[in-house]
Amino acid sequence: MQYRPVSEGAPTGSALPLRDEVIEGIQQKKRFTGQAREYRLAVLASLVNDHHNLAHEALQNYLDNVYFAGEALEEAKRLLSGRRKWGRWLEANFPKSGETSRVYRRVYREWNDPRFVEARASDAPPRTLNAVLRVLRGQPIERHFEQDELDADQINRKQV
Repeated sequence: MQYRPVSEGAPTGSALPLRDEVIEGIQQKKRFTGQAREYRLAVLASLVNDHHNLAHEALQNYLDNVYFAGEALEEAKRLLSGRRKWGRWLEANFPKSGETSRVYRRVYREWNDPRFVEARASDAPPRTLNAVLRVLRGQPIERHFEQDELDADQINRKQV
């Protein structure tokens, strides 16, 4: 993995206090000593923990949003009896594929499956739709980034 300097392509506009001050110090390669150094380390520790907690919450929010999208899709499908009506509605109203729709609806239907409940409560919840499917199939979540980053559109329909 290649790392970029903070100034190139880093996310901007953090809601966390003092983040801009920290970035400025990194970019200017400031040297800190004494109390300024201790203060700086305390700010960095706070930022590390705050961003870690936000990342963890974002993962949970991701799964929650997949659930709610699946719930809405399941209701729409129920209201649209007939395969053609559902397919046309989905194509007109959902920017992703039918496979993604099926995964979302499966997450909704299997939300309380004990395997999924345990995975969501773990320190490393599934962070992609492929990982969610592996959990629901009873397979271990693999931690290989290339495999986890696949979009649900690339999932074989038989996997759903």
